[in-house]
Amino acid sequence: MSHASPEPGLPVGLAGLPYRVSQISLAVRDLHTTMDRYHRLFGWAPWQVFDHVLPVHHATELRGVPVHYALRGAEVYVGALNFELLQPLEGPNLWTELIDRRGEGIASIATMFLERADGDAVKAAFRDALGIPVSMRAEIGDHIEYYYLDTEARFGCLIESGSGHAVFVDGAPEHGGRNLGMRPMEMVLAGAAACTAFDVVLILKRARQPVTDCVVEAEADRAAVEPKVFTRIRLAYTIAGRGLDPRQVERAVKLSKEKYCSATIMLAKTAEIETTIAIVEGDRVPLASEGGAAAAAASS
Repeated sequence: MSHASPEPGLPVGLAGLPYRVSQISLAVRDLHTTMDRYHRLFGWAPWQVFDHVLPVHHATELRGVPVHYALRGAEVYVGALNFELLQPLEGPNLWTELIDRRGEGIASIATMFLERADGDAVKAAFRDALGIPVSMRAEIGDHIEYYYLDTEARFGCLIESGSGHAVFVDGAPEHGGRNLGMRPMEMVLAGAAACTAFDVVLILKRARQPVTDCVVEAEADRAAVEPKVFTRIRLAYTIAGRGLDPRQVERAVKLSKEKYCSATIMLAKTAEIETTIAIVEGDRVPLASEGGAAAAAASS
């Protein structure tokens, strides 16, 4: 499930930016043992496990000095919060230092940004206003940077930030995958759901409707033989607001389907697309339904 929201009312901090807590990370010695413990006790799943190693994980620095280090990570979403386990594999790094000094435990709280310019603005603001430098950084691929600010003495833990975003795509083990992420065709369906969700919110805003949330859940049937294209797609729209006009909501969904949503219009070349609409009086759509093929949420 993907969410996109400017989060109205979130306080603004240094550099004039909102600092949403996007992730909590623990430094651990044995990632798989710890991951299994959280799964058995709390039921948290599914986990995505990945190795941050060369050449994808590169430009690694520790306290401003280029050094090589690598790590293994595991992530799981607990509601909207990303919970992460980090196991250092080799090279000098902050996680090994933390484990050696005080044992396993919380290493950092992360507040991430999509734009590189925002990440750079945070570095400059902490350096200029508080004298806090970047203590460790690296890049993942061509578009993602993460870095740690030297905040442990003042804040009790490291503050992680950065820019860019990644999506994990994988396949079934019987086809050579590791079952660590969404299937490619699930990603296609999720993209279509997200595309139309944003359309609907934008159209309703232009119609001066008090829309506050929109969730689109998608399910699909595929052809029995190759190429196994989508043949039928069901999009269930749940739209929240206070005093929404049902006619305007129906119009927004219709315009998205027939005129604006490039993803669903493209998929309609092979698939029959059915829509249902539910309106919720309130500020948010309760996300009680999980386990569908794909779901996307867009909030005002």
